[in-house]
Amino acid sequence: MMKLNEKRILDTFFAITALDSPSYHERKIAEYLKKVYAELEIPLEEDSCARIFGGDTGNLFGRLNGTLPGKPILFSGHMDTVEPSCGKVPVLHTDGKITSDGTTVLGADDVSCLTAI
Repeated sequence: MMKLNEKRILDTFFAITALDSPSYHERKIAEYLKKVYAELEIPLEEDSCARIFGGDTGNLFGRLNGTLPGKPILFSGHMDTVEPSCGKVPVLHTDGKITSDGTTVLGADDVSCLTAI
């Protein structure tokens, strides 16, 4: 069984949470993800949908070729966060629960997905 690296997971979650990402303005998260994936030698491609929808970021696509037989698996998440989403401050409570500091949303749905991927 694989052991999870809780510190790495929390560090990644907090790093992504700290990036402002209101809808149509997800560029900071996209650049963060491109850097992380480049370090893993998984290039990410970005489509041109930002021009169509008036945003600053397209969809990111990466591919990791496996060595085992079987059908491909797709992981999918989103980079935007509902408002108020700028200046997010995650708080780790003693019971392990993570919340915002109460001044913004946490955006945990998208951040936890991106962290897991």
